[in-house]
Amino acid sequence: MYSSRHGSPKLAGDEAAFGVLKGIEMATGCVSLVHVADLCRAEVFVAEEDAAAGRYVCCSVNTTIVELARFLADKYPQYTVKTDLL
Repeated sequence: MYSSRHGSPKLAGDEAAFGVLKGIEMATGCVSLVHVADLCRAEVFVAEEDAAAGRYVCCSVNTTIVELARFLADKYPQYTVKTDLL
């Protein structure tokens, strides 16, 4: 899971972060996203739960880079989000 800085590399113009997301998508078929507040709540829950063991997946949405770019382009038309180069 990545922060919003990693979640919007095309919006931010960060080609290195875009490469990381593209690699994740190629390896897993999607990019998993979660809001940081949800992640923090999950970590506190696991820390306080005596029966907690093993691994926990905390993901609110699975998407692709193309879907993410289109969403950002629609939501923030004032920015130039490249959706045709993906």
